[in-house]
Formats: sequence, structure tokens, C-alpha cells
Amino acid sequence: MNALAKRIKVKRRGSVFTPKDFADLGMGRSALDKSLARLAQRGEIRRLAHGIYDKPQISRALGPLSPAPDDIAAAIARRDGHVIGPTPARAANALGLTTQMPAKPTYLTDGTTRTLKIGGRDVLFRRAARRNLVGGSTPVGQVVQALRYLGRDGVDQDTLDALRTRIPVAQRRRLRDVAKDVPAWMAPALESLAAVDPAT
Repeated sequence: MNALAKRIKVKRRGSVFTPKDFADLGMGRSALDKSLARLAQRGEIRRLAHGIYDKPQISRALGPLSPAPDDIAAAIARRDGHVIGPTPARAANALGLTTQMPAKPTYLTDGTTRTLKIGGRDVLFRRAARRNLVGGSTPVGQVVQALRYLGRDGVDQDTLDALRTRIPVAQRRRLRDVAKDVPAWMAPALESLAAVDPAT
């Protein structure tokens, strides 16, 4: 088993990747593309689109499942060297603050606005200023975007209490690091969420 096959063997089911993710193996691009194509032909991975593959999860009832939009978006961002983050509505939904969800998986990016069809799914990237991508696709970025969705008048003590139960302590501590980079009205909310009981 070559180095590429070994790397893919240990990937979790549902992983999405591109040739760039294996650049450290020292294979030429042509050899890498051919190796990925062979693995796809053997059914060990699946080709979703040109240069994008996954190691699909398998359902006994449905067969290979579609990868998660977040995994697709992250792979594309790594390939293209872009910062991405969830839209405010998507972040608020993920944190249980709203039931609203975009019809299409949509992500903010410092790249160009475009829609890609990957694995039969449309994934929309919408260009945003870097100041609106604080935290990127990390849990910290998710909190920032969720607060942006709620707006200055929508963040109250009940909201902060709810977020505290949904954000791991380690991530809450990191919110203070970005407080200086967000709108002034949002900084106190991040400081409050970052405050952790010393006994915790």
C-alpha cells in the first residue's frame, strides 16, 4: 500500500479532499491524479467533481451518502487558499438560535462569489470583506456570525446564557482574542461569553 492509500485509509468516512491535501507526500501532480483516479475506480473513494473526492459514508438502506456541505466547503477553501465562514443565518441555526436556514448551503469567503455543483449539491460562496470573516470557519467564527445575525438589539442575557451551554469552555476562552476585531456593540457579548468560572 503506497503512502496515498495509507493516508486515505485512516481518514474518517465522510471526509472530502482534493489533490492539494496530499502535496506533502512529494508525488507529482500527474501521479497523484492518476492514483486518486485508481482509488476511485476501485470504489475506495468517490469523485465528486473535477479534483474533489470523498470517502463516503455508507448507509445500509441508501448506499453512499452525500458529504456534509461544511466538509465540501472546507476542502474547496483549502484547495483555493481562501478563508471561509458560515453566513450569519447558518451560524445562528447551527447554534440553535433560529430555525431559519438558507435553501442552498451558503458560505462567506474572501474569494469570488460563485456557485459550485459538487456531488449533485449546489454550494454557494458569497464574497465578504475580511472584517466580516473574523474567526473564519472555526467555532469562534460561528459565534461571531450568529451574533451578527441577531444584531445589536437581539443579543440579551437569555441569548448569552443559551450560548454558554452550547459552546465548549475552550472555545469560549478564545472569543476574547477576537473581541478587538468585531463591531464595538458585539465586543461586550464576546467578553461576557469568554468569562469562565475559574473552577470550570
